[in-house]
Amino acid sequence: MDRIGSEARMKSFLRLSLGIFIVLAISVSCRSPQGAKIPITTSSPEALKLYQKGIDSYDNLRVNEAQEYFKRALEKDPNFAMAHLNYGMTSNDIKILSVELNKALELIENVSEGERLLILGEQASLSGLSTRQLEYYLELVKLYPQDERAYYLLGNYYYFQQDYNLAIGAYRRATEINPKFAPAYNMLGYSHRQLENFEEAEQAFKRYIAIIPNNPNPYDSYAELLMKKGEFEKSIDVYQKALKVEPHFFPSVIGIATNLNFLERHSEALNILRNYLTEVRTPIEKRQILYAMMVSYLDHNDYSQALEINDSLLHIAKQKEDIGGILLSYQSRGVILFELGRTEEAQHFLQLSQDILQQSDLSPEFKANAQTDILYQFIRIKIARNELTEAKIKAEEFGRQAELKKNRPQIWRYHELLGLIALKENKYDEALGEFRRSNLQDPRILYQMAVAYRAKGEVSQATKFCQKVVNYHDLNSITYSFVRHKAQALLGEMGTN
Repeated sequence: MDRIGSEARMKSFLRLSLGIFIVLAISVSCRSPQGAKIPITTSSPEALKLYQKGIDSYDNLRVNEAQEYFKRALEKDPNFAMAHLNYGMTSNDIKILSVELNKALELIENVSEGERLLILGEQASLSGLSTRQLEYYLELVKLYPQDERAYYLLGNYYYFQQDYNLAIGAYRRATEINPKFAPAYNMLGYSHRQLENFEEAEQAFKRYIAIIPNNPNPYDSYAELLMKKGEFEKSIDVYQKALKVEPHFFPSVIGIATNLNFLERHSEALNILRNYLTEVRTPIEKRQILYAMMVSYLDHNDYSQALEINDSLLHIAKQKEDIGGILLSYQSRGVILFELGRTEEAQHFLQLSQDILQQSDLSPEFKANAQTDILYQFIRIKIARNELTEAKIKAEEFGRQAELKKNRPQIWRYHELLGLIALKENKYDEALGEFRRSNLQDPRILYQMAVAYRAKGEVSQATKFCQKVVNYHDLNSITYSFVRHKAQALLGEMGTN
Protein backbone atom coordinates (compact mmCIF):
# COMPACT_ATOMS: atom_id res chain seq x y z
CA MET A 1 0.00 0.00 0.00
CA ASP A 2 1.25 3.43 -0.96
CA ARG A 3 1.15 5.15 2.43
CA ILE A 4 3.29 8.19 1.61
CA GLY A 5 2.22 10.42 -1.24
CA SER A 6 -1.27 8.96 -1.28
CA GLU A 7 -4.34 10.54 0.19
CA ALA A 8 -5.10 9.93 3.84
CA ARG A 9 -8.30 7.99 3.36
CA MET A 10 -8.70 6.54 6.80
CA LYS A 11 -11.58 4.25 6.02
CA SER A 12 -9.71 2.59 3.17
CA PHE A 13 -6.66 2.22 5.39
CA LEU A 14 -8.68 0.66 8.18
CA ARG A 15 -10.67 -1.56 5.86
CA LEU A 16 -7.83 -2.95 3.81
CA SER A 17 -4.45 -2.78 5.47
CA LEU A 18 -5.01 -5.43 8.12
CA GLY A 19 -6.02 -8.89 7.02
CA ILE A 20 -4.24 -10.79 9.71
CA PHE A 21 -5.60 -13.08 12.42
CA ILE A 22 -5.74 -15.80 14.21
CA VAL A 23 -5.86 -18.56 16.68
CA LEU A 24 -5.19 -21.99 17.89
CA ALA A 25 -1.42 -22.25 18.52
CA ILE A 26 0.34 -20.40 21.31
CA SER A 27 3.69 -22.14 21.50
CA VAL A 28 6.67 -21.76 19.24
CA SER A 29 6.96 -25.48 18.77
CA CYS A 30 3.37 -25.92 17.59
CA ARG A 31 2.75 -26.04 13.84
CA SER A 32 -0.62 -26.46 12.19
CA PRO A 33 -1.00 -29.21 9.61
CA GLN A 34 -1.65 -28.13 6.07
CA GLY A 35 -5.27 -27.01 5.71
CA ALA A 36 -5.75 -25.67 9.25
CA LYS A 37 -5.81 -22.08 10.40
CA ILE A 38 -2.69 -19.95 10.50
CA PRO A 39 -1.13 -20.54 13.95
CA ILE A 40 -0.17 -17.60 16.11
CA THR A 41 3.01 -17.83 18.18
CA THR A 42 3.10 -16.49 21.73
CA SER A 43 4.27 -17.80 25.09
CA SER A 44 1.31 -16.26 26.89
CA PRO A 45 -2.33 -17.46 26.77
CA GLU A 46 -3.33 -14.06 28.17
CA ALA A 47 -1.50 -12.30 25.34
CA LEU A 48 -3.28 -14.48 22.78
CA LYS A 49 -6.70 -13.60 24.24
CA LEU A 50 -5.86 -9.89 24.09
CA TYR A 51 -4.58 -10.30 20.55
CA GLN A 52 -7.83 -11.97 19.50
CA LYS A 53 -9.82 -9.12 21.05
CA GLY A 54 -7.65 -6.70 19.07
CA ILE A 55 -8.44 -8.53 15.84
CA ASP A 56 -12.15 -8.54 16.66
CA SER A 57 -12.04 -4.80 17.35
CA TYR A 58 -10.19 -4.18 14.14
CA ASP A 59 -12.76 -6.17 12.16
CA ASN A 60 -15.31 -3.66 13.43
CA LEU A 61 -13.05 -0.69 12.53
CA ARG A 62 -12.50 0.20 16.20
CA VAL A 63 -8.87 0.85 15.47
CA ASN A 64 -7.95 2.70 18.68
CA GLU A 65 -9.47 -0.06 20.76
CA ALA A 66 -7.65 -2.66 18.65
CA GLN A 67 -4.31 -0.92 19.09
CA GLU A 68 -4.79 -0.87 22.87
CA TYR A 69 -5.41 -4.61 22.91
CA PHE A 70 -2.25 -5.24 20.85
CA LYS A 71 -0.30 -3.01 23.24
CA ARG A 72 -1.56 -4.98 26.22
CA ALA A 73 -0.73 -8.24 24.47
CA LEU A 74 2.86 -7.03 24.08
CA GLU A 75 3.00 -6.22 27.78
CA LYS A 76 2.18 -9.89 28.46
CA ASP A 77 4.61 -11.17 25.82
CA PRO A 78 7.21 -8.66 24.49
CA ASN A 79 8.34 -11.27 21.94
CA PHE A 80 4.90 -11.62 20.33
CA ALA A 81 5.78 -10.99 16.68
CA MET A 82 2.23 -10.68 15.32
CA ALA A 83 1.24 -8.27 18.09
CA HIS A 84 4.20 -6.07 17.11
CA LEU A 85 3.13 -6.12 13.47
CA ASN A 86 -0.52 -5.35 14.20
CA TYR A 87 0.31 -2.68 16.76
CA GLY A 88 2.33 -0.92 14.09
CA MET A 89 -0.34 -1.35 11.42
CA THR A 90 -3.04 0.19 13.64
CA SER A 91 -0.88 3.17 14.58
CA ASN A 92 -1.53 5.22 11.41
CA ASP A 93 2.07 6.37 11.85
CA ILE A 94 4.66 5.18 9.35
CA LYS A 95 7.52 5.59 11.82
CA ILE A 96 5.82 3.40 14.43
CA LEU A 97 4.89 0.88 11.74
CA SER A 98 8.50 0.75 10.57
CA VAL A 99 9.80 0.19 14.10
CA GLU A 100 7.23 -2.50 14.91
CA LEU A 101 7.74 -4.26 11.58
CA ASN A 102 11.48 -4.42 12.29
CA LYS A 103 10.74 -5.97 15.70
CA ALA A 104 8.54 -8.57 14.02
CA LEU A 105 11.29 -9.28 11.50
CA GLU A 106 13.79 -9.79 14.33
CA LEU A 107 11.48 -12.47 15.76
CA ILE A 108 10.69 -14.13 12.44
CA GLU A 109 12.80 -17.24 13.06
CA ASN A 110 10.61 -18.17 16.03
CA VAL A 111 7.17 -17.98 14.40
CA SER A 112 5.01 -20.26 12.29
CA GLU A 113 5.35 -20.35 8.51
CA GLY A 114 2.04 -18.53 8.14
CA GLU A 115 3.16 -15.70 10.40
CA ARG A 116 6.47 -15.49 8.53
CA LEU A 117 4.61 -15.02 5.23
CA LEU A 118 2.36 -12.35 6.76
CA ILE A 119 5.31 -10.38 8.12
CA LEU A 120 7.29 -10.63 4.88
CA GLY A 121 4.19 -9.67 2.91
CA GLU A 122 3.87 -6.42 4.84
CA GLN A 123 7.58 -5.71 4.42
CA ALA A 124 7.22 -6.22 0.66
CA SER A 125 4.20 -3.90 0.60
CA LEU A 126 6.07 -1.08 2.34
CA SER A 127 8.99 -1.54 -0.06
CA GLY A 128 6.73 -1.36 -3.12
CA LEU A 129 7.58 -4.94 -4.12
CA SER A 130 4.08 -5.97 -5.12
CA THR A 131 5.05 -9.09 -7.09
CA ARG A 132 6.95 -10.48 -4.10
CA GLN A 133 4.02 -9.59 -1.85
CA LEU A 134 1.70 -11.62 -4.09
CA GLU A 135 4.07 -14.60 -3.97
CA TYR A 136 3.90 -14.59 -0.17
CA TYR A 137 0.10 -14.45 -0.12
CA LEU A 138 -0.32 -17.17 -2.75
CA GLU A 139 1.94 -19.38 -0.65
CA LEU A 140 -0.17 -18.50 2.39
CA VAL A 141 -3.44 -19.76 0.85
CA LYS A 142 -1.63 -22.82 -0.48
CA LEU A 143 -0.42 -23.74 3.01
CA TYR A 144 -3.67 -22.78 4.77
CA PRO A 145 -6.51 -23.40 2.29
CA GLN A 146 -9.09 -23.54 5.09
CA ASP A 147 -8.19 -20.15 6.58
CA GLU A 148 -10.72 -17.53 5.54
CA ARG A 149 -8.43 -14.68 6.52
CA ALA A 150 -5.65 -15.91 4.29
CA TYR A 151 -8.03 -15.58 1.33
CA TYR A 152 -9.26 -12.25 2.67
CA LEU A 153 -5.72 -10.92 2.69
CA LEU A 154 -5.14 -12.22 -0.86
CA GLY A 155 -8.37 -10.53 -1.91
CA ASN A 156 -7.19 -7.25 -0.41
CA TYR A 157 -3.99 -7.52 -2.42
CA TYR A 158 -5.95 -8.00 -5.64
CA TYR A 159 -8.28 -5.15 -4.70
CA PHE A 160 -5.36 -2.75 -4.35
CA GLN A 161 -4.05 -3.90 -7.72
CA GLN A 162 -7.54 -3.26 -9.18
CA ASP A 163 -7.88 -6.91 -10.16
CA TYR A 164 -11.44 -6.84 -8.90
CA ASN A 165 -12.61 -10.13 -10.41
CA LEU A 166 -9.70 -11.94 -8.77
CA ALA A 167 -10.49 -10.14 -5.52
CA ILE A 168 -14.11 -11.29 -5.75
CA GLY A 169 -12.94 -14.88 -6.19
CA ALA A 170 -10.75 -14.69 -3.08
CA TYR A 171 -13.46 -13.05 -0.96
CA ARG A 172 -16.04 -15.61 -2.09
CA ARG A 173 -13.70 -18.41 -1.06
CA ALA A 174 -13.38 -16.76 2.36
CA THR A 175 -17.19 -16.75 2.72
CA GLU A 176 -17.40 -20.39 1.62
CA ILE A 177 -15.00 -21.34 4.41
CA ASN A 178 -16.87 -19.18 6.93
CA PRO A 179 -20.32 -17.93 5.81
CA LYS A 180 -20.41 -15.52 8.77
CA PHE A 181 -17.03 -13.92 8.07
CA ALA A 182 -18.29 -10.34 7.86
CA PRO A 183 -15.21 -8.47 6.49
CA ALA A 184 -15.24 -10.53 3.28
CA TYR A 185 -18.81 -9.45 2.49
CA ASN A 186 -17.74 -5.85 2.99
CA MET A 187 -14.95 -6.15 0.45
CA LEU A 188 -17.14 -8.16 -1.94
CA GLY A 189 -19.41 -5.13 -1.94
CA TYR A 190 -16.57 -2.74 -2.68
CA SER A 191 -15.17 -4.94 -5.44
CA HIS A 192 -18.54 -5.17 -7.17
CA ARG A 193 -18.99 -1.44 -6.72
CA GLN A 194 -15.73 -0.74 -8.54
CA LEU A 195 -16.97 -2.90 -11.42
CA GLU A 196 -20.32 -1.04 -11.31
CA ASN A 197 -22.09 -4.29 -10.49
CA PHE A 198 -24.35 -2.30 -8.21
CA GLU A 199 -26.96 -5.00 -7.56
CA GLU A 200 -24.31 -7.50 -6.48
CA ALA A 201 -22.65 -4.82 -4.35
CA GLU A 202 -25.94 -4.06 -2.63
CA GLN A 203 -26.54 -7.75 -1.92
CA ALA A 204 -23.08 -8.09 -0.36
CA PHE A 205 -23.50 -5.01 1.83
CA LYS A 206 -26.96 -6.12 2.98
CA ARG A 207 -25.52 -9.50 3.93
CA TYR A 208 -22.79 -7.62 5.81
CA ILE A 209 -25.47 -5.66 7.69
CA ALA A 210 -27.39 -8.85 8.50
CA ILE A 211 -24.32 -10.50 10.04
CA ILE A 212 -23.38 -7.58 12.34
CA PRO A 213 -26.42 -5.26 12.50
CA ASN A 214 -25.19 -3.54 15.66
CA ASN A 215 -21.97 -2.34 14.04
CA PRO A 216 -21.77 1.02 12.20
CA ASN A 217 -19.46 0.01 9.39
CA PRO A 218 -21.93 -2.11 7.35
CA TYR A 219 -24.28 0.89 7.13
CA ASP A 220 -21.33 3.15 6.31
CA SER A 221 -20.26 0.88 3.45
CA TYR A 222 -23.80 0.67 2.03
CA ALA A 223 -24.06 4.46 2.25
CA GLU A 224 -20.87 4.75 0.21
CA LEU A 225 -22.45 2.61 -2.51
CA LEU A 226 -25.47 4.93 -2.60
CA MET A 227 -23.09 7.88 -2.91
CA LYS A 228 -21.35 6.21 -5.82
CA LYS A 229 -24.73 5.81 -7.54
CA GLY A 230 -25.48 9.51 -7.05
CA GLU A 231 -28.22 8.91 -4.50
CA PHE A 232 -26.82 11.50 -2.12
CA GLU A 233 -29.83 12.12 0.15
CA LYS A 234 -30.39 8.37 0.62
CA SER A 235 -26.69 7.98 1.33
CA ILE A 236 -26.86 10.63 4.04
CA ASP A 237 -29.81 8.83 5.64
CA VAL A 238 -27.87 5.55 5.80
CA TYR A 239 -24.78 7.29 7.16
CA GLN A 240 -27.07 8.65 9.90
CA LYS A 241 -28.04 5.05 10.73
CA ALA A 242 -24.37 4.25 11.23
CA LEU A 243 -24.05 7.21 13.59
CA LYS A 244 -27.09 6.06 15.57
CA VAL A 245 -25.29 2.79 16.18
CA GLU A 246 -22.01 4.55 17.06
CA PRO A 247 -22.16 8.39 17.39
CA HIS A 248 -18.34 8.68 17.22
CA PHE A 249 -17.94 6.65 14.02
CA PHE A 250 -16.16 9.48 12.25
CA PRO A 251 -15.92 7.87 8.77
CA SER A 252 -19.69 8.36 8.51
CA VAL A 253 -19.35 12.03 9.45
CA ILE A 254 -16.86 12.36 6.59
CA GLY A 255 -19.23 10.47 4.30
CA ILE A 256 -22.07 12.89 5.06
CA ALA A 257 -19.77 15.83 4.35
CA THR A 258 -18.73 14.31 1.04
CA ASN A 259 -22.37 13.90 -0.02
CA LEU A 260 -23.02 17.53 0.87
CA ASN A 261 -20.04 18.56 -1.26
CA PHE A 262 -21.59 16.77 -4.23
CA LEU A 263 -24.88 18.56 -3.52
CA GLU A 264 -22.89 21.84 -3.61
CA ARG A 265 -23.79 22.41 0.06
CA HIS A 266 -20.24 23.04 1.17
CA SER A 267 -21.13 25.33 4.09
CA GLU A 268 -23.26 22.58 5.63
CA ALA A 269 -20.46 20.07 5.11
CA LEU A 270 -17.96 22.32 6.83
CA ASN A 271 -20.31 23.05 9.73
CA ILE A 272 -20.82 19.33 10.36
CA LEU A 273 -17.07 18.74 10.33
CA ARG A 274 -16.36 21.74 12.59
CA ASN A 275 -18.96 20.55 15.09
CA TYR A 276 -17.42 17.08 15.16
CA LEU A 277 -14.00 18.61 15.83
CA THR A 278 -15.26 19.46 19.32
CA GLU A 279 -15.99 15.76 19.92
CA VAL A 280 -12.87 14.06 18.55
CA ARG A 281 -11.32 11.56 20.92
CA THR A 282 -7.93 10.91 19.35
CA PRO A 283 -5.31 12.73 17.27
CA ILE A 284 -6.10 10.36 14.38
CA GLU A 285 -9.74 11.46 14.38
CA LYS A 286 -8.73 15.11 14.50
CA ARG A 287 -6.38 14.74 11.54
CA GLN A 288 -9.01 12.93 9.48
CA ILE A 289 -11.70 15.55 10.17
CA LEU A 290 -9.29 18.37 9.31
CA TYR A 291 -8.35 16.55 6.12
CA ALA A 292 -12.05 16.28 5.22
CA MET A 293 -12.43 20.02 5.81
CA MET A 294 -9.52 20.62 3.44
CA VAL A 295 -11.28 18.50 0.78
CA SER A 296 -14.52 20.49 1.22
CA TYR A 297 -12.67 23.76 0.78
CA LEU A 298 -10.89 22.46 -2.33
CA ASP A 299 -14.15 21.16 -3.77
CA HIS A 300 -15.55 24.67 -3.26
CA ASN A 301 -12.48 26.16 -4.99
CA ASP A 302 -11.41 27.88 -1.76
CA TYR A 303 -7.72 27.08 -2.03
CA SER A 304 -6.53 29.60 0.54
CA GLN A 305 -8.63 28.04 3.32
CA ALA A 306 -7.53 24.59 2.22
CA LEU A 307 -3.89 25.63 2.57
CA GLU A 308 -4.60 26.96 6.07
CA ILE A 309 -6.08 23.60 7.07
CA ASN A 310 -3.03 21.86 5.62
CA ASP A 311 -0.83 24.11 7.77
CA SER A 312 -2.80 22.93 10.82
CA LEU A 313 -2.23 19.31 9.81
CA LEU A 314 1.48 19.99 9.41
CA HIS A 315 1.63 21.60 12.86
CA ILE A 316 -0.04 18.55 14.44
CA ALA A 317 2.34 16.20 12.63
CA LYS A 318 5.39 18.17 13.77
CA GLN A 319 4.16 18.19 17.38
CA LYS A 320 3.77 14.41 17.27
CA GLU A 321 7.04 13.96 15.34
CA ASP A 322 4.93 12.04 12.85
CA ILE A 323 7.22 11.64 9.82
CA GLY A 324 4.43 10.24 7.65
CA GLY A 325 2.12 13.13 8.53
CA ILE A 326 4.84 15.69 7.83
CA LEU A 327 5.61 14.13 4.45
CA LEU A 328 1.92 13.98 3.55
CA SER A 329 1.35 17.63 4.53
CA TYR A 330 4.30 18.88 2.48
CA GLN A 331 3.26 16.80 -0.50
CA SER A 332 -0.38 17.87 -0.20
CA ARG A 333 0.69 21.50 -0.14
CA GLY A 334 2.87 20.90 -3.19
CA VAL A 335 -0.02 19.29 -5.06
CA ILE A 336 -2.41 22.13 -4.19
CA LEU A 337 0.12 24.77 -5.28
CA PHE A 338 0.67 22.80 -8.48
CA GLU A 339 -3.05 23.01 -9.24
CA LEU A 340 -2.86 26.77 -8.73
CA GLY A 341 -0.05 26.97 -11.30
CA ARG A 342 2.48 28.00 -8.64
CA THR A 343 4.99 25.39 -9.76
CA GLU A 344 8.10 26.91 -8.16
CA GLU A 345 6.46 26.89 -4.74
CA ALA A 346 5.13 23.39 -5.35
CA GLN A 347 8.63 22.19 -6.18
CA HIS A 348 9.97 23.80 -3.00
CA PHE A 349 7.59 21.82 -0.77
CA LEU A 350 8.19 18.60 -2.65
CA GLN A 351 11.92 19.17 -2.11
CA LEU A 352 11.30 19.67 1.61
CA SER A 353 9.39 16.39 1.62
CA GLN A 354 12.26 14.64 -0.13
CA ASP A 355 14.85 16.06 2.28
CA ILE A 356 12.87 14.98 5.35
CA LEU A 357 12.39 11.52 3.89
CA GLN A 358 16.11 11.05 3.31
CA GLN A 359 17.00 12.37 6.79
CA SER A 360 14.53 10.01 8.50
CA ASP A 361 15.48 6.67 10.04
CA LEU A 362 12.89 4.80 7.96
CA SER A 363 14.12 1.70 6.16
CA PRO A 364 16.18 2.15 2.97
CA GLU A 365 13.62 0.09 1.04
CA PHE A 366 10.76 2.30 2.17
CA LYS A 367 12.74 5.46 1.39
CA ALA A 368 13.51 4.22 -2.11
CA ASN A 369 9.85 3.45 -2.80
CA ALA A 370 8.66 6.80 -1.42
CA GLN A 371 11.37 8.61 -3.39
CA THR A 372 9.99 7.11 -6.61
CA ASP A 373 6.58 8.59 -5.79
CA ILE A 374 8.11 12.01 -5.13
CA LEU A 375 9.97 11.81 -8.45
CA TYR A 376 6.58 11.41 -10.15
CA GLN A 377 5.46 14.77 -8.73
CA PHE A 378 8.67 16.48 -9.85
CA ILE A 379 8.16 15.18 -13.39
CA ARG A 380 4.60 16.52 -13.48
CA ILE A 381 5.99 19.94 -12.63
CA LYS A 382 8.46 19.73 -15.51
CA ILE A 383 5.67 18.79 -17.89
CA ALA A 384 3.57 21.73 -16.69
CA ARG A 385 6.52 24.02 -17.38
CA ASN A 386 6.96 22.56 -20.88
CA GLU A 387 10.42 21.27 -19.91
CA LEU A 388 9.64 18.21 -21.98
CA THR A 389 13.15 17.03 -22.84
CA GLU A 390 14.12 16.73 -19.20
CA ALA A 391 10.66 15.39 -18.34
CA LYS A 392 11.15 12.54 -20.82
CA ILE A 393 14.54 11.64 -19.36
CA LYS A 394 13.16 11.64 -15.81
CA ALA A 395 10.06 9.71 -16.87
CA GLU A 396 12.22 6.93 -18.32
CA GLU A 397 14.14 6.81 -15.04
CA PHE A 398 10.84 6.59 -13.18
CA GLY A 399 9.66 3.82 -15.50
CA ARG A 400 12.83 1.80 -14.96
CA GLN A 401 12.41 1.99 -11.19
CA ALA A 402 8.76 0.96 -11.42
CA GLU A 403 9.48 -1.96 -13.76
CA LEU A 404 12.36 -3.15 -11.61
CA LYS A 405 10.02 -3.48 -8.64
CA LYS A 406 7.10 -4.61 -10.83
CA ASN A 407 5.06 -2.04 -8.92
CA ARG A 408 1.79 -1.75 -10.82
CA PRO A 409 0.60 1.62 -9.40
CA GLN A 410 3.96 3.14 -10.31
CA ILE A 411 3.86 1.55 -13.77
CA TRP A 412 0.45 3.17 -14.23
CA ARG A 413 1.95 6.50 -13.24
CA TYR A 414 4.75 6.01 -15.77
CA HIS A 415 2.21 5.67 -18.57
CA GLU A 416 0.30 8.65 -17.18
CA LEU A 417 3.47 10.74 -17.43
CA LEU A 418 4.05 9.63 -21.00
CA GLY A 419 0.45 10.51 -21.79
CA LEU A 420 0.80 13.98 -20.31
CA ILE A 421 3.96 14.58 -22.34
CA ALA A 422 2.26 13.42 -25.54
CA LEU A 423 -0.71 15.67 -24.78
CA LYS A 424 1.63 18.66 -24.44
CA GLU A 425 3.09 17.76 -27.83
CA ASN A 426 -0.40 17.61 -29.39
CA LYS A 427 0.02 13.88 -30.06
CA TYR A 428 -3.50 13.05 -29.02
CA ASP A 429 -3.73 9.43 -30.19
CA GLU A 430 -0.41 8.65 -28.51
CA ALA A 431 -1.60 10.37 -25.32
CA LEU A 432 -4.83 8.36 -25.30
CA GLY A 433 -2.89 5.13 -25.81
CA GLU A 434 -0.70 5.87 -22.79
CA PHE A 435 -3.64 6.93 -20.62
CA ARG A 436 -5.38 3.63 -21.41
CA ARG A 437 -2.35 1.86 -19.94
CA SER A 438 -2.49 3.93 -16.75
CA ASN A 439 -4.92 3.92 -13.82
CA LEU A 440 -8.42 4.08 -15.28
CA GLN A 441 -9.85 4.21 -11.75
CA ASP A 442 -8.27 7.66 -11.35
CA PRO A 443 -10.67 10.46 -12.32
CA ARG A 444 -7.72 12.68 -13.22
CA ILE A 445 -6.82 10.23 -16.00
CA LEU A 446 -10.41 10.15 -17.22
CA TYR A 447 -10.38 13.94 -17.36
CA GLN A 448 -7.14 14.03 -19.35
CA MET A 449 -8.67 11.57 -21.79
CA ALA A 450 -11.64 13.91 -22.18
CA VAL A 451 -9.23 16.78 -22.91
CA ALA A 452 -7.43 14.70 -25.54
CA TYR A 453 -10.67 13.64 -27.25
CA ARG A 454 -11.90 17.22 -27.32
CA ALA A 455 -8.63 18.37 -28.88
CA LYS A 456 -9.14 15.70 -31.56
CA GLY A 457 -12.62 17.06 -32.23
CA GLU A 458 -14.34 13.92 -30.91
CA VAL A 459 -16.93 15.70 -28.79
CA SER A 460 -19.04 12.62 -28.07
CA GLN A 461 -16.06 10.76 -26.60
CA ALA A 462 -14.95 13.83 -24.68
CA THR A 463 -18.47 14.14 -23.26
CA LYS A 464 -18.49 10.46 -22.28
CA PHE A 465 -15.29 10.78 -20.27
CA CYS A 466 -16.30 14.08 -18.68
CA GLN A 467 -19.52 12.48 -17.52
CA LYS A 468 -17.52 9.58 -16.05
CA VAL A 469 -15.54 12.12 -14.03
CA VAL A 470 -18.59 14.05 -12.86
CA ASN A 471 -20.35 10.82 -11.82
CA TYR A 472 -17.30 9.22 -10.21
CA HIS A 473 -18.29 10.42 -6.71
CA ASP A 474 -15.04 9.56 -4.95
CA LEU A 475 -15.08 9.64 -1.16
CA ASN A 476 -13.19 12.50 0.51
CA SER A 477 -10.58 12.88 -2.23
CA ILE A 478 -8.20 15.75 -2.92
CA THR A 479 -7.53 14.63 -6.48
CA TYR A 480 -11.22 14.25 -7.27
CA SER A 481 -11.93 17.73 -5.93
CA PHE A 482 -9.44 19.09 -8.49
CA VAL A 483 -11.12 17.58 -11.53
CA ARG A 484 -14.84 17.38 -10.72
CA HIS A 485 -15.55 21.02 -11.48
CA LYS A 486 -13.09 21.05 -14.38
CA ALA A 487 -15.09 18.27 -16.02
CA GLN A 488 -18.34 20.12 -15.38
CA ALA A 489 -16.85 23.25 -16.94
CA LEU A 490 -15.61 21.33 -19.97
CA LEU A 491 -19.08 19.86 -20.48
CA GLY A 492 -20.43 23.41 -20.39
CA GLU A 493 -17.91 24.60 -22.95
CA MET A 494 -18.88 21.77 -25.29
CA GLY A 495 -22.57 22.47 -24.72
CA THR A 496 -23.17 18.89 -23.58
CA ASN A 497 -23.81 19.25 -19.83
